[in-house]
Amino acid sequence: MELKMREHYHNNDFAILYRTNAQSRAFEEALRRLNIPYKIFGGMSFYQRKEIKDFLAYLKLAVNPYDEDALKRVINYPARGIVQTTIDKLTITATNEGKRVWDVLDSIHEYEIATRTKNAIEEFVLMVKSFGVQVAQKTAYDLAVQIGKTTRLIAELYNDKTVEGISRYENIQELLNSIKEFTEEDVVQEGEATITDRSLGSFLQNVTLLTGDEKTGENTDAVKLMTT
Repeated sequence: MELKMREHYHNNDFAILYRTNAQSRAFEEALRRLNIPYKIFGGMSFYQRKEIKDFLAYLKLAVNPYDEDALKRVINYPARGIVQTTIDKLTITATNEGKRVWDVLDSIHEYEIATRTKNAIEEFVLMVKSFGVQVAQKTAYDLAVQIGKTTRLIAELYNDKTVEGISRYENIQELLNSIKEFTEEDVVQEGEATITDRSLGSFLQNVTLLTGDEKTGENTDAVKLMTT
């Protein structure tokens, strides 16, 4: 920013190189807070990566189990025996009965469905409810760590020793670092507003603000981000 203001440089005169994909998160958030457009070369935005979306989906369900996009994203990830055809049937059932999908899942004992699948759904519902109870009891970071362990999502990624698997695991660790930073900061200034709420819901709202309108046009004057 100092160089840009003093020397009248354009955003596209700058490039930020980092060693691993996980490190892009801090740079992306800093640039967004300064309203500086950026483009990522050879990769995608931190919050657009599958493993990040998966983890955030669980966090969203803890705050709001009626978030159907989040619900459908992780109801069978990691795999728990709830196949896509079952999810589709339950979605149709919810529509026909004028209910939300979560309400159908929460009363799955009322429906004719294979016992093994019904048990898997009941366990999933109970798990999400347990997260919801703890939203007001734990910090965003402590609850996120527990969610990662309880869902086995972190273990799933840790056990994948491929290059891609290691990268995805590192990205999740970086997301947890982000949540920990958010939890431990005393005060965060966003423009003229002061954020003192350190709850999981507040963190998710902050992520939404930081990831809104992620499209950057080809001719946009933007900082370049890339791994070395």
